[in-house]
Amino acid sequence: MEPLTPMLNMEAVDFANRFFPVPSSVSRPSWASITFEDCGLGDNPPGFRGAERLMRIVNTNNVAPGYKLSALSDKPAMEVEGADELEVHAFDSAFVKIPGNSTFESLRWIDQMVSVKFTPQADPFGSGDDTQAAERSQARKEIIASAEQIFRVQHRTALFMLLVIGRHFRFIRWDRSGAIVTPAVDYVAQPGTLCNIIWQMAKQSDEQLGLDPSATRLHPGDEDYQLMDEYAIERATDLASHECMLPEHPLWTEPIDFEHVRLSFRASLRHRWPRYRLEVPSGSKTRFFLVGKPMSYNDRMVGRGSRGYVALDVETNEFVWLKDTWRVHDELPTPEGSTLSRLNEKDVRSVPTLVCHGDIPNQTTLSPRLWEERNPSKSSDGPSPSPSPALPLRGSSPSFGVPQSSPTSHKRTHSEYEYHDTPLSFCQDCPFRRRKHYRMVVEEVGMPLSELENGRQLVKVVLGCLHAHEDAVTKAGILHRDISEGNLIILPMLSHDAETNSIWVVRRGLLVDWESSIVINDLKEEQRPRKRPNLVGTWQSQSVGMLTGETNVPGISDELESFFHVLLWSAVLYLRSNCPDYDAFLDRFFDAADRDKHGFLTCGSVKRRAVMELGYLEVDVCAGVRLTFRTPLDDIFQELLRCFRARYKVQRWRKMQMQTTRPIRDADQSSPSPPMSSQDLPPTRRPECGPEEESERVCDVESNGRTSPYMPTPEEEQYATYVASHEYMACVLATEVMEGRWGFDAKVRRVRPPWEQV
Repeated sequence: MEPLTPMLNMEAVDFANRFFPVPSSVSRPSWASITFEDCGLGDNPPGFRGAERLMRIVNTNNVAPGYKLSALSDKPAMEVEGADELEVHAFDSAFVKIPGNSTFESLRWIDQMVSVKFTPQADPFGSGDDTQAAERSQARKEIIASAEQIFRVQHRTALFMLLVIGRHFRFIRWDRSGAIVTPAVDYVAQPGTLCNIIWQMAKQSDEQLGLDPSATRLHPGDEDYQLMDEYAIERATDLASHECMLPEHPLWTEPIDFEHVRLSFRASLRHRWPRYRLEVPSGSKTRFFLVGKPMSYNDRMVGRGSRGYVALDVETNEFVWLKDTWRVHDELPTPEGSTLSRLNEKDVRSVPTLVCHGDIPNQTTLSPRLWEERNPSKSSDGPSPSPSPALPLRGSSPSFGVPQSSPTSHKRTHSEYEYHDTPLSFCQDCPFRRRKHYRMVVEEVGMPLSELENGRQLVKVVLGCLHAHEDAVTKAGILHRDISEGNLIILPMLSHDAETNSIWVVRRGLLVDWESSIVINDLKEEQRPRKRPNLVGTWQSQSVGMLTGETNVPGISDELESFFHVLLWSAVLYLRSNCPDYDAFLDRFFDAADRDKHGFLTCGSVKRRAVMELGYLEVDVCAGVRLTFRTPLDDIFQELLRCFRARYKVQRWRKMQMQTTRPIRDADQSSPSPPMSSQDLPPTRRPECGPEEESERVCDVESNGRTSPYMPTPEEEQYATYVASHEYMACVLATEVMEGRWGFDAKVRRVRPPWEQV
């Protein structure tokens, strides 16, 4: 749930006049005869009987001309693999527009225009009575979840919601930057206030009520709707998506599709999910794509709200991947499509091929602008306290970056993935982050790492993505900055074996989601010590240096370590090992977090100890049992951990030498990492220690004459250089793919919720 959702208070009358304007020349009806005296909702939580009475009064008196206020029960299934469907306990109802040929009984959840929620007495946005704090928190999470679900199913720029709490009501306007909320108004005492706002709401256009005009809803009988059904049918020319040799040399006269692509498209046409024709800018023209249910999405109400679709290109009748997101507009970052265009021009391997992209015209979140209008004295010249009208709307857990009273061990939940610094808008102290609606289309439709077949294939996919990362750095000067399990995907493709003149389906890696990438020359080292990391990306795959703050800006070494973490996560989750409880291991190593002396979240002790101190992986920390797969993965993890451990030892040593003139033994009170033995190094890679290096070591001694345990050995110095560039890690992976003895390492089907990026 939302850890911190910006909220702006606005009086009910101001809310109605701002969002539901009606010309003064239009005569307003009188509501003198309407009473809501018998609509007490507090006695029967969540007040279904009272809700039915209120809906009947609104409908009978035609308070919302052209609409029906109705209970809705046919919500599309929200379930995803590995996650339970989120249950919302507030009474689901909505205002639905009634065409002339519709009946009251035919109203559907997906047709709602303005959502209506009836809740118990606990006000989600109330304050005061501490005895209801838990109930308010639960109600708040349900309201936020309900708004997110509507945004997920419908294509919207904003959502209006009427919240009825006992005998009070609030109106809420949601967008991807935050919420505008009215104070609670007693509608029993002031029935005209509620009726006037509803009546003004009914006078607005679909676009004014938040529907996206660049997304056209499709209905049975529409030509595009039928085209989607046609292309969802399996074809004889569809190719298997698993690795195999094709039985004969095929001759194709039309574009081919892999079976996973058509199956995914067919799955997106699920019952109760609406279908749309989406507009995507393409230079000076507009292209159209047909979509159903998103195959991936970000389940936060406030944020990017990214959704990924297997789409049908109306122009070419080919399947493509369409990304719909609300990108940060504050700092004018480079759009992802522009980055991909540059990567494609530089012939970077294993990255998506751009089809078209662009910002959707006139679709920028409104909440930041409203905050700035109500706070005209605030400027971006310097920091200032957050004004009282803008309040945080919290879930059950603290946001990352919020100081706590004391350091403690902590397991991170999905609600704490927000570890960016305070969002900046055009006004520096604005709590809302300005976002712009953006769509991008690429040719490739891949598969998640959960679809891998065995360990060798996993390493091969990671290797392909590593090549993409290397090319992006060396050819285009771009750093990805979000190497995570969701951004390394499997891409089936055809390969010709010249020796046997046969055609094979092979699986390669594709590195996607370049939204957080940056030109390397634009990275700047922070000049002051940080109390907490200014991270971009995904918590679980971040390097230990970035999580602890030992590294100020991400570099190649940090990104290589992120590849290592993705490989480890996937191996433990999907492959056989001696790990008796994979969930517990993944929680301890990836999700867990400690708190530093300032109270901010920092890297968990298990991950930090394995990478910085041990140089190996433990299944049981207490018993010292090492993690083993009995495949070449063991050698890969051991070799790479040596490199990362050496990197941090060298990095710490150099900082110690620069920071103080005190004796080395006083520079760091933590226990030193034991030096590596030269016997641990592969014979072919063991660096030689020459006379000059030995003489340099003699100079770095403590006052008692012995060599400092913090000083890296020549071997460790050499190993640290191995992860300063891509070549060594790529060599390790490629060697094991080509020469490793993998044996039987088939995938074990397990599921966990996916990682999140804020």
